[in-house]
Amino acid sequence: MSGSSCPRRDLADYGHRVLVVIALGGVVGAEARYGLTRLIPAQPGGVPWAILGINVAGGFFMGLLMAWLGRAAHPHPLVRPFLGVGILGGFTTFSTYSTDTYHLIDADRPSAAVGYVALTLAGALIAVVLGQWLGSARPGSSIAGDSGSAAAPAASPGGPASLGGASPEDAASVDSASVDSASVDSASGDSASGGRS
Repeated sequence: MSGSSCPRRDLADYGHRVLVVIALGGVVGAEARYGLTRLIPAQPGGVPWAILGINVAGGFFMGLLMAWLGRAAHPHPLVRPFLGVGILGGFTTFSTYSTDTYHLIDADRPSAAVGYVALTLAGALIAVVLGQWLGSARPGSSIAGDSGSAAAPAASPGGPASLGGASPEDAASVDSASVDSASVDSASGDSASGGRS
């Protein structure tokens, strides 16, 4: 098992505490999202810039977290549920993103809706990669390196840290813990905030 996810039996040892830390993290993330949407409210028929920024920032922080967990020797089993599923799951939102897209289409702004969808998707994916890359850089090395090229990520025993110890051939496959986490992320983020922010 890679360092990026704890063995399920270790997590199971924490029983209901896993749900408690996810709930506590979800409250923190959802409140942060709510606060940002109040600071930067979307205008009726306008692009919801706060939600776009929240989803991109959430992707960046998820990339950093996964890189850190991939490099950590023995992260506490509750770190990923609290920070990833809880805080970042409560902070980011897929249902609000979808609803906002519908509202743009309903306001007869289909090109703005397509742009919003594309910017959110591309921005979040680029942000995850950037977070993963920055989080995988060797401590004490510059990102650009001495020759101006990108620094290589720190290697783990099973392979590059950016792949969580997986071989390059396994990079395309997604472990079930990541899928479980992603599913709970979007569900917990929206239910924890009471729906639309």
